[in-house]
Amino acid sequence: MFGKEIIIPENLILVFILIIIFISIFIRLFLPNLQRLRLGLTLKTIPYLLFLFSLFFVFSFIPFLIFLPIDFLTGTKGIYYNFQILYFFNIFFVPQMIIFTLYDFLNKLPFPKHNYLYIFGSVMMSFINLVIFLILDISLVYIFLWVLIVITLSNFTGKNIFLKFILYILTPLPLIKILFDLSLGNADILRTSFNIPVLQHFIFCLATFPFLLLLMRIRLITRYKYRIFLSKFIYLFIMTGIIIFSIVFFIILSVKVFPEEPVIYATYKTENNKGSLSLKSDILIGRIKIKKGNNMENYNLKEYNEEFLLPVFDKPYKILLNKKKYGLNDFYSLKINSQLDVEYIKICLTVPYSYNPLESNYSYINITDISDKQTEEEIYEFKIPRNPGNDFDLDLFLIPIDKYKLSVEIDYPRFTGDSIEIIKNEGHILRFSKFTEEFNL
Repeated sequence: MFGKEIIIPENLILVFILIIIFISIFIRLFLPNLQRLRLGLTLKTIPYLLFLFSLFFVFSFIPFLIFLPIDFLTGTKGIYYNFQILYFFNIFFVPQMIIFTLYDFLNKLPFPKHNYLYIFGSVMMSFINLVIFLILDISLVYIFLWVLIVITLSNFTGKNIFLKFILYILTPLPLIKILFDLSLGNADILRTSFNIPVLQHFIFCLATFPFLLLLMRIRLITRYKYRIFLSKFIYLFIMTGIIIFSIVFFIILSVKVFPEEPVIYATYKTENNKGSLSLKSDILIGRIKIKKGNNMENYNLKEYNEEFLLPVFDKPYKILLNKKKYGLNDFYSLKINSQLDVEYIKICLTVPYSYNPLESNYSYINITDISDKQTEEEIYEFKIPRNPGNDFDLDLFLIPIDKYKLSVEIDYPRFTGDSIEIIKNEGHILRFSKFTEEFNL
């Protein structure tokens, strides 16, 4: 704002989230003339919602299985992942069309039949998603806060169906923004799930399920209030059209566009005073020039992935770590001053078993591998939101022993200096830098 960054502390964000939750619950419980979130109806609805979610999740793999042969036909690797918007469009609307086709069957199941149960379900799933993404990635929480706010506002529209529809249409706007961010390489929790299709589909279905329920409510309102009927044939026709269009598009993209415009992900990494350059692509990398310090070298890489050892170049940041006694405990102050905009900071603390951190200005979670029953250490990761700013402070209180290790990873969405560069005549190169440092506390 006005050319300056405004950084909101995480505790204030949590307070704001709790206020929104309290207001939405208060309105539904105490204001007159509003549909209540009754416990009895909620308990009856849960089995039906779980069944619907299971169908949604299973049917989301239909586009994945249909698109999979494109890899074999075109000799590419996951071509459909390189246009994520269309891919996500498929794994949302194809299951939706199938569920709409099965509506008569679903209506015969022994569950509540009132169309308002889909609003109950959407609110309930938004609450659940809000809690889950508070743990996974707090930067995505606003999606479900927005759903809660808009659905609560829709209760004040009375019998004005048109205004309700307008509000329902507004609910997915933050989600659409996230999907566009993902297509640009952002949205960390979703981006890192791409290597595991089951995890990717599960996170996507979990995040979009409230919107599927809203669409089912809209369908019922238009069907019974306005007598707008769409037959099973129309739903199947729409689904088939979406899939055929996507197949043709992905094949054209792989045959015509992809060989001329390959995307290469180039990451310069430093760890333990060692540097490396990692190259990843969904097609063969081919001819490429790499500048290493003052030297320019030519390569013809017939691989999808390649890694080169490099010197450790100048770091665009400074880390200051101070320690002092605070009562019976040790107080640590970690300061990161960066010359460039930081995209992500990941900080992990390794402690002896049961010596968890006492207090910090950032919340943290235990990420220790619980399958390793012989472990004598625990690892805690601090939940730091994306784009933390150029000046970052971490305050930490620990029990005074000399067996702590602190790992700091700083990520930039670019190369951070002139000592390294990549040149390729065809294609697009996405550059990243990742610096990792460890401290014994």
